[in-house]
Amino acid sequence: MDEAVREEILSTVVRAHVRLLEYGKADGLLSLFDRWGYRAGPFLRGFLLRRQEKYREAIPYLRDAMVTRRLSRSAVQELALCFQKLGMRTELAHLVREHEHLVAKSASLLDFKIGLLLSEKRDQEAEKEIVRLRSLPDDEGRSTMRQAQLLFQRDNNPEEAEVLLSNLIQHDVGDPVRARRWRAMTAAAAKHPELARRDIEFIRARQGRQGLADRLDIYFALAQHDYVAAEKAAEKLGHSASDELLRARLLEARAGDNQTPLADREVLRVRAAELRIGNRHFSEFDFD
Repeated sequence: MDEAVREEILSTVVRAHVRLLEYGKADGLLSLFDRWGYRAGPFLRGFLLRRQEKYREAIPYLRDAMVTRRLSRSAVQELALCFQKLGMRTELAHLVREHEHLVAKSASLLDFKIGLLLSEKRDQEAEKEIVRLRSLPDDEGRSTMRQAQLLFQRDNNPEEAEVLLSNLIQHDVGDPVRARRWRAMTAAAAKHPELARRDIEFIRARQGRQGLADRLDIYFALAQHDYVAAEKAAEKLGHSASDELLRARLLEARAGDNQTPLADREVLRVRAAELRIGNRHFSEFDFD
């Protein structure tokens, strides 16, 4: 068998093992890639580590894959995801700018660009890119989710955003976890707690998504004005930029509540402002 064909077949097998969460089997095959010097090895190793949520360990392998030009588009997409998960906005923005020629052809990369524009409140530019994203064959509902995000964040219209997201979910379009993540938030804001709770529990049941469900618990509790439950959920947060901004949102909600003693409100607002200033280049919505 031609070595190029053998490498392609084994690459497909490695990807399949990773997607089936058979990480040990994938790692065993990758040792053969190292022994035989297959050029796809660095990318597949990075892909394996990223799927295991070992984002920092994945980065050097994915950078190496970009240098060798082997699976470079996929490597850029995987690297962008690592940067997003780690809150490395500067690196993500640079990556998107450096590979603009790939962004125009990749729904995944264009979606990352739109996310950056929205976090910087460059909404008009984001809307133009959403139209471009919708025209790509591999959009898979991304443009609709970004449109729902605009309706929710900018227009304060969770009801219409919820309708868009429900349509995606009903027709099984795109990533169900991501769609339900946004619908849980919009449903909670639209006073549809049963729907929001159902989506949160759907996400919690998915392997590796406990952290996302915990963060959504905060939004759900705040929509119910249940600050005790929100603070309990917030105890599980880490110290990423998005986590600190979630804490700021909780402090602001308590400061704006009539049940909070007047003497405490200014203290809460000051603490929230400090968190927002310290993480002003990020978005509290970037936690998935």
